[in-house]
Amino acid sequence: MLQPRAVLLTAALFFAASCSSAHDDLSRSMLSPAAEWLVEPADLGLDAEAFDLPVGNGSLYGYLIRADKSDGRTVVLFHNSNTNVSMQHPYYTFLVSAGLNVCVFDYRGFGKSKGTASLRGMFLDTKDLLAWLCEQRGVDRNRIAFYGVSIGSVAALRTAVRDYAPRALVLDEVPSPRDFIRERMQKRGEMVSTLGAGFTEFAALPEDCEPAENSAKLSMPSLWITATEAPKEQVTATLRAYYEMGGDKQLWAQAGTSSPPNALLTQDGEYQRAITTFLTTALAGSAERVSATWRPIEVDADGRGRYQIEVTAHGSKPNVDNPWAVQIAALDKDGTPTWAKVWLEGERARITVELPAAPGVVSGTRAFDGARGEAATFERSGTALSRAAKWHNQHAADFVRLGDEPPDPVVARTAAAAIRERETIEPFPQQLEHEMAVVYVGIGRALARTTDAEDRAASIVWLQRGIKAAPAKPERHWWAAARAHFGWRDQDAIADARALLKKLTGE
Repeated sequence: MLQPRAVLLTAALFFAASCSSAHDDLSRSMLSPAAEWLVEPADLGLDAEAFDLPVGNGSLYGYLIRADKSDGRTVVLFHNSNTNVSMQHPYYTFLVSAGLNVCVFDYRGFGKSKGTASLRGMFLDTKDLLAWLCEQRGVDRNRIAFYGVSIGSVAALRTAVRDYAPRALVLDEVPSPRDFIRERMQKRGEMVSTLGAGFTEFAALPEDCEPAENSAKLSMPSLWITATEAPKEQVTATLRAYYEMGGDKQLWAQAGTSSPPNALLTQDGEYQRAITTFLTTALAGSAERVSATWRPIEVDADGRGRYQIEVTAHGSKPNVDNPWAVQIAALDKDGTPTWAKVWLEGERARITVELPAAPGVVSGTRAFDGARGEAATFERSGTALSRAAKWHNQHAADFVRLGDEPPDPVVARTAAAAIRERETIEPFPQQLEHEMAVVYVGIGRALARTTDAEDRAASIVWLQRGIKAAPAKPERHWWAAARAHFGWRDQDAIADARALLKKLTGE
C-alpha cells in the first residue's frame, strides 16, 4: 500500500508531466519557426552588431542595428510565430532609416538561437535580453520602445508589465492565447469549460500572458493596429486588449488588409510613416496621434442611427495651411467597420455618420497620403507598390491557375490581357516584377502548347520576360500577401523556362 507521502509525490510527478506535455503541445501548435536563413543586416550595408545571448538551456541570437543620429532611441522588435530574424529586413530597414536603433532577435529555438522553440522561452527570456540591451553602447535605457507583431505583441505586453516598462508600444495585431486554447479545444471536439480551458492555460503558459489583462496595467503611449480583413477572432482580441489599455493610445484600423505582414504591401508608405512618426514623437515625449470619441444623436432601440464623432489631434496642431486628413473607423462589437473621412484644420473636428449599431470602438488615424477630394473629403493615392499589390490580389486566382497541368491557354490569354492593361496605367515596381516572373513563365508555357503561330511567338516573349524578371538576389525578395513569403523559390520554374525557350527557338 502506498504511503501518503508516496501518493503525493506520484501525484506531483504526474501533474508536472501533464503541465510539461500541455506546454509542449501548445507550443507546437502556436509556434512554427521558419527553417530558411535569408538576409543579414550587413548584406544591406547596415551597422549591425550580432549577439548570441545565453538564456537557460538556449540562447537569443540577433542584431543590434545602430542608426545615425539615433540619440539612443532604440526599438525592440518582437517578431511573429513563423519567421526569424533573417526575414525581418522589411521592418528594421524603415526603422533604421528613420534614425532609430533596432534590436531584432530570435526567440529560443528560432533561426540561429539555440534551444527548443517554446512559449515559455518566448515569454520569459526577454528579461535577460532587456538587461543586456540597456548596457549597450548607443542605447538610452530611458528611450526604448517595443514593437510587437502578432504573437510578438503578446510577448511585448507581458515583458512591459513584468520585466521592463518601455517608453512606447507599437502592437500590430494582438492575438489571445486564451482564445486560441478554447478554439483548439472546440476543433478537437473537447468540451470547452472555464475549468478545462483554465487548466490548459495554467499548464501550458507562463503566468500573466493574456494581453487584455496586461494592457490594463500599462499606460505608456501606444499605437495599436488591426486589419479589418484579418480573421475576426484576431480583430476582436486586439480590440479587447486595446480597450483595456490606459494612457495615450491610438487604434489604426486598416481597410483592405489582412494579418501581418500584409500591411507592408497594402499600406506601403503609409505603414512605415505612421509607425516612425508615432515612435519618434513618443520617444521625444509627446506622441503625435488622433483620438476619437462618439455620442448618439438620433438612434433607435437597436442602436441604429446617427452618431456624432469628434476627433482630436495630439502632439502637433494641424491648421488651415497644414491640415490633417483623418480616416475614421467605427467598429462594432464584432470588429466590423463603418468608414468616414474628415479634415482636421484645427485641434478638433466633428462629423455625423450613420451607423448600423452603437460602436464598440471608434478610431481616428491620420492619412499622410490624403489629397483633397470632392465634398470636403480626401482621396488616398498610395504608392506604386501598394497599388500594384491591390491589382495583383485581384488577379491572384488566375495567376495561381497558370501552374495547372496541363496549363490552360485561355487562362494565359486572360492573364496576359490583364498585365498589358495594367502596364498602360503605370509600370510594375521591381518587387512586383520579381513576384510576377513565374506568372510570365506560366503564360509562356501555356501559349507554347497551341498550334497558333501568334500564340507560339508570344510564348517566346513571355518566357524571356519571366527569365529576365527573376531576382538577382532571391534571398532578399519578399511578398507580403495574405499568405506572405520571404525569399524567392521559383528557380526550378526558371530552369524549365530556359529549356522550353531553347526548344522553341533552337538557340
